[in-house]
Amino acid sequence: MKTWTLEPRDPLVVRDGRPPAAGMPQARSLDFPWPSTIAGLARTQAGRDRDGHFDTTRIPELLAQEVAGPWLTEIDTAGNATSVAFPAPRDAVAFRAADGVVSIHRLAPGAFVAGAGSSLPPGMQPVMFVGEVPAGKATAGPAFWRWRELEPWLLQGRAPPPNFGIAALEHERRFHVAIDPQTGTAADGKLFASDGLRFWNLTPTSLENQRLALGFSTGEALSLRADAVKLGGEGRISYLRDGGRAFPSCPAALLDTLARTRRGRVVLATPGIFDNGSVPRTATIFGATILATRVDRPAVISGWDHASDQPKPSRRMAPAGSVYWVDLSGIPDMGAWLSSAWGRPVQEQADQDRRDGFGLALVGGWT
Repeated sequence: MKTWTLEPRDPLVVRDGRPPAAGMPQARSLDFPWPSTIAGLARTQAGRDRDGHFDTTRIPELLAQEVAGPWLTEIDTAGNATSVAFPAPRDAVAFRAADGVVSIHRLAPGAFVAGAGSSLPPGMQPVMFVGEVPAGKATAGPAFWRWRELEPWLLQGRAPPPNFGIAALEHERRFHVAIDPQTGTAADGKLFASDGLRFWNLTPTSLENQRLALGFSTGEALSLRADAVKLGGEGRISYLRDGGRAFPSCPAALLDTLARTRRGRVVLATPGIFDNGSVPRTATIFGATILATRVDRPAVISGWDHASDQPKPSRRMAPAGSVYWVDLSGIPDMGAWLSSAWGRPVQEQADQDRRDGFGLALVGGWT
């Protein structure tokens, strides 16, 4: 797979599909692009001829090419990627102390107390805090964890240090007018607003911008080139650069942990689409039996199919960061299982959803 970095120059508008409401922008953005948005960009760029026209006869060929991502990337002033980050894992719950310091507490499957019951499917375990229940109320922690913060969490469940992570991308609202070409002034009634994601912020300690971008990877057969491209609504410009920080490699110590304990965690780095809601219909993930889950309210995706010129059906997704605790006792070759799961889309999805980058997986231990 080849890695690319995509930096929006302007606030990125990725429509959430909701109709306009009173007092709200006509174009409201998601908090982060769906994988299919990035896959569509990559395939569109690869399908253009020398004159910039898209060759529609190549649609079946392009749809068969695999695209993985996106993930968040930090970049320096020269545009070089310095680190990658992923949505916060849902088995981590943040609590804010009186002094403002955020601490992270871990969730894991447990046992029902005597006489308790639930509506969970047979064989599924409840999820609860590991150790003493924290005092106070949970708070919103960082939206993204850098890989150096996430890796110890996946391996040993070790919480990150204080003041870690990256905050959610800020939404910026802009107001626009249409200009009358005859008078050079604003056209009557042509006032509208748009809401976009900002990929740069002033850091608290300096006046330098924190620059963020999107990382993704493509198969070698998908031919792209570095260029200025249009991404999302309003036709705004982004910079597509060759290279960047690739999806992290599997930690060497993870295989020994899984082989010893015969159980693990699968964490979704991108949203997953399953035909049975929050879990696959088979109650397995990469063939391993699911014992417990931590999945927040579903994300909803729809859109427009330009090939058939029809709207796509709305579908519910397990959001990025969802956690699946799995039993690995029935896996005969742990090394082969880990290789098939790490950084790969969940097998229990539709073929096209996997090729579009949905359900990209990280794997962790469970002790």
